[in-house]
Amino acid sequence: MTFKSFPLSSDMVSVSDEDYNGISGAHRILLQITAQIHRLDASHNSIGTKGAVSLFDGLASARRRFSSQPDAELWGMREINLARNEIGDEGLASALYYVSKDQAMRSLYMQANQITLEGIADIVVERINTSNLRKLSLTSNPLSAQAVNKLFAQLNTPHLRELHLSICDLPPSCVPAIVEFLRSPRSQKLGVLELNANALGRLGVTAILDALESANYSVYRIGLSANNAAPARADSPRSDSENEDVWRETHGVWESDEAMSRDDPRSMSNQITHRVPALQSRNAELGRRVRNAASRAIAPLRMIVHARAPTATETAQRVLADAAPDAAAPSPHFPLLELPPEVQLVIARHASQDADALADDQWARLVSHAKDPASLSKMAARMKRAQQSVQFGARNYREQEVREAWLGEMGCEWWELEDQRYWDRLYRRAPSRRRGVSPNGHPDAMLPT
Repeated sequence: MTFKSFPLSSDMVSVSDEDYNGISGAHRILLQITAQIHRLDASHNSIGTKGAVSLFDGLASARRRFSSQPDAELWGMREINLARNEIGDEGLASALYYVSKDQAMRSLYMQANQITLEGIADIVVERINTSNLRKLSLTSNPLSAQAVNKLFAQLNTPHLRELHLSICDLPPSCVPAIVEFLRSPRSQKLGVLELNANALGRLGVTAILDALESANYSVYRIGLSANNAAPARADSPRSDSENEDVWRETHGVWESDEAMSRDDPRSMSNQITHRVPALQSRNAELGRRVRNAASRAIAPLRMIVHARAPTATETAQRVLADAAPDAAAPSPHFPLLELPPEVQLVIARHASQDADALADDQWARLVSHAKDPASLSKMAARMKRAQQSVQFGARNYREQEVREAWLGEMGCEWWELEDQRYWDRLYRRAPSRRRGVSPNGHPDAMLPT
């Protein structure tokens, strides 16, 4: 038995395409898991469903063992790649059970397996919702349309940032569930949704982009290429003709992309080429504004909320000193701390250089965080641990991870909806801006920057 060797500083085991089969293959992988390992790439093997169940049972045991060692922190995996391993639904359920218990897990790659989600959709979505998972890939799996509809109907996690469902043969009957999810607050933490190479159809693509344009400002990457509609699948709740009737009632006449000119704004090619990039740019720019505003505001906010106003004695001494015959001209100063606390906070908010980027709820969370005297020392400790956990070359990456985690905890990653005032904020320009083009082609109409 031979194992790939890696530098001692590596936190990853890579056994991709090593002909690991079944339960024995899973055991060979587990032999290489130590307390220093947090990432696993076992793609392109054949451990199968039983092997996957055995692997995650073993990882759960390893987690208990490594976490119980003296002076040890809670151990966990961060990333697991089991693409192309002939894994079925039971294997995915086992993986997500582990993910729901290991709060360190961030990325799970299960593409190109034999997963359908049939009979396990409720369990899968419940475990996703109770995990800290940020990235899930089920690309190139024969997913059940009804199960996918359940997934989108029940998905409600503040942590998931990327969901990859390309090449899953999703039919037009999945579009209403996807649209409802994108229009709901449940989607406002998702940044990447990949639906390429399915069978959603031109009208399905249009409906999804309409939902993004009007109600979602977090998804900065949407994959909808190669989605020409195919005949209804056996597991679709509606026939092809019934799908046409639904779309006629809700979106007008059912038309194929082939009947349109490529230059027609309604054509799929035109929407993929022009509308998708415009929407992605808009959401990415709005998210950048929020993150930058929160990062710039926190330091002056801390100083203001923890500043001590001068006592009456100190004020009197200053006045007497300024009134003395030989006193120098008093230096000009702005009496910030003499202002009402509400005004001080308004000034701190504008110190972000983009006060309109932050919704009232986001600003309230920042103020509450800044008022906590222990928050600064906690952040410094997190940065120190991140720097000590890796070699110098990777420190910037880990420090950035800590900053992104902090922005996530504050809910300051994406532009936040805020009833009618949201629209006022959306159209109000940022202090410095570049000109853009809206998804419908009007300059600056939808791209405040």
